[in-house]
Amino acid sequence: MDLGNLASIDKFVESLKSSSESDKNGFEGNKVDVYILNAAVAGFFPNDLRTGLNPMLAVNFLGNVYLFKRLVEGGLAGSSTKVIVVSSGAHYNGRPFDFPVKANVTAGNALYLYAQSKLLLQTWFEGYLNSIDDESKRPYVAFWNPGPVYTSLGASSVPSVLYPTYWLMKQLFFVDPYEVAKSILYLMSTPTPLKSRDYLEMRVVQNPHPWTREKKAYEWLEPLTQSLIQEVLQLEQQQSESMSVYFA
Repeated sequence: MDLGNLASIDKFVESLKSSSESDKNGFEGNKVDVYILNAAVAGFFPNDLRTGLNPMLAVNFLGNVYLFKRLVEGGLAGSSTKVIVVSSGAHYNGRPFDFPVKANVTAGNALYLYAQSKLLLQTWFEGYLNSIDDESKRPYVAFWNPGPVYTSLGASSVPSVLYPTYWLMKQLFFVDPYEVAKSILYLMSTPTPLKSRDYLEMRVVQNPHPWTREKKAYEWLEPLTQSLIQEVLQLEQQQSESMSVYFA
């Protein structure tokens, strides 16, 4: 599955649904017990030629949200699902009411676009929970910033001129992926160590960006998100049809 491709997400969800029929042995179908939103793009990547979307906003925000929406719509996720939103301390640097989904990344805005992708993701999930009036039907959602994590993918996206600085930051501040995995297992455990909607900044519970919990934020964000989803699905369909004609 490619979180930067909504059609790929649809195909993945449909495959889960097609194998989720109840059977005579008591199997009640596939259900998502834990959904970890850990997919994140950071760095100097070009916008998607098919959709024009910035990859950080396309994957970190839109892809994660769309997959969750499709799982819920398909009856594969719900109130019994535990959602771990891997956020970032960078989200504090995001700006309210900014939706830069088609901005081209530059040296001057790369960190901001990453921060905004995480702010929008966290804001959407906060608003989604509020949109469900019956608390018993809300999924458990926890927000967690593990701190900067060293990965080879992240290192490969850094311009060579900046790599000495990146290497030094890695030595001083970056977290090993193995430690992150252990923390994820801890958050998945039962009983749940965090209250739903808590924001864990590395190992300390604290308040997230205040905009994430404002009612007007979700009222502004959800229509934009839904409109963008429809636009991207249409563009992907047109691209698929043009490729079919090309190879026919």
